[in-house]
Amino acid sequence: MLVILLFLLALVCILIAWRFPQFVFYCSIATAPLIGWTVFLPTWSVPVLHRIFGDTLEVGVAELVALVLVVVLILWRVAPTPSSSPSERGRIKFLFPLLIPFLLLVLAHLFSAFSPAHPDVILVIKYSLRPVLWVYVTSIFLPTNFIRTRKQFLISLLVLVGVGVLFSIDGLRSMAFGSDDQTVLPRAHPLPYFGTYPIGINHNVLGELLVVCAPFALVAGMLARSRSSRVWLHASAIFMTLIAFLTFARSAWIALLCEVIFLCATVWRPWIRRHVAVVVFLLLAFLPLVGFMVLFTSQSGVASSTDTRAMLSSIALDQFRGSPIFGVGAGTFVQRVSSVWLFHFEFGGPLDSHGILQKLAAETGLLGLAAFVFLLVCLIKRITHHLPPPPTPPPAGGVPSRIAGVDRSVYFYLVAAVIGAFVYQLFNTTYWTPKLWLPVGILFAYHGISQLKAKS
Repeated sequence: MLVILLFLLALVCILIAWRFPQFVFYCSIATAPLIGWTVFLPTWSVPVLHRIFGDTLEVGVAELVALVLVVVLILWRVAPTPSSSPSERGRIKFLFPLLIPFLLLVLAHLFSAFSPAHPDVILVIKYSLRPVLWVYVTSIFLPTNFIRTRKQFLISLLVLVGVGVLFSIDGLRSMAFGSDDQTVLPRAHPLPYFGTYPIGINHNVLGELLVVCAPFALVAGMLARSRSSRVWLHASAIFMTLIAFLTFARSAWIALLCEVIFLCATVWRPWIRRHVAVVVFLLLAFLPLVGFMVLFTSQSGVASSTDTRAMLSSIALDQFRGSPIFGVGAGTFVQRVSSVWLFHFEFGGPLDSHGILQKLAAETGLLGLAAFVFLLVCLIKRITHHLPPPPTPPPAGGVPSRIAGVDRSVYFYLVAAVIGAFVYQLFNTTYWTPKLWLPVGILFAYHGISQLKAKS
């Protein structure tokens, strides 16, 4: 009976996505950061499923929405439909940006099955396909193929900005209830909804969301037509940035600092030259917050977090030394940390690697690190290749083109979001989720829109 109900529910969801694909895509964008919002599906004692997933399969709601969209895309390709159908989009050629570099990264995870540490081959395959390959599908492939116009691009940004503002308000409210850990000063952190934490439970998950959503708000503000919309969107960017700082997450501060440095060297550079006094005033006004951060880092709770990260990095290095070529097996880091008695004695339950480089080194060895570096090189090359040219100087007595300047500024803000996401995952654990890769997909979607605009 349960199987029939699940089948009917899946069929209804597919029909809704078939009829309203763009709306369902916006739902997937809205739920993408909500990695704590999951459902549990039974494995019905099927031996293979039970071995891979245990008694139940935990799946994110965002993953289910994305799966429905993937099924609809496949149906658009194989099912003949009249041109008046909403699925006429199926005639559009699918885009697969960064596919080869990402597949090489997946292969590096698969090759870790040959590790002398003898990992479980089935579990290695499972981890290589989900989350590693699956995050490409949900965060890069779907946005690139569903965002085809500036209107769709702007709506997608507004959805993500709305999510960021919602949890920023939560972070502000959380400070009234005191700190979420052993620190003396209150820090912004997520609050539960009906007993669950949609984006995660601690301040780091709030910070990593806001360092991406704040640049998105600036992009939406530049594309908005009305002055009031631009004011509200820029105000929301400032609000999210402030809450990100008030998480007192060191990763958030470092990521924001990298974003600010990049923007000061690009978009904001002319403004800074004209308003040096204002910049100096803002820096002085920021000093009290820096003082609070210094006070935070001296507290015992933060020191314990630093010690935890240091030991996890040490464990990752030991695993890399034991198998430098293939690593110890994709998805096995937490399992191997659980066997380290000293970590359990000092810090409690096992944790995943706090940093994507340590994770790759430990689990996939040099093959994984080389594949990741190659992916980054391809990403940087694509970013520089698609960089909009600076606006040309107007003829004597003419008016400078605002459109060219806006396109270039939008592009730089999107790149800043990507930089912030990658820098954050040098210190965090959500590297195989949309929190890292969705900004890349949004950037590639803008690439596609710019190319279509140039051709037309």
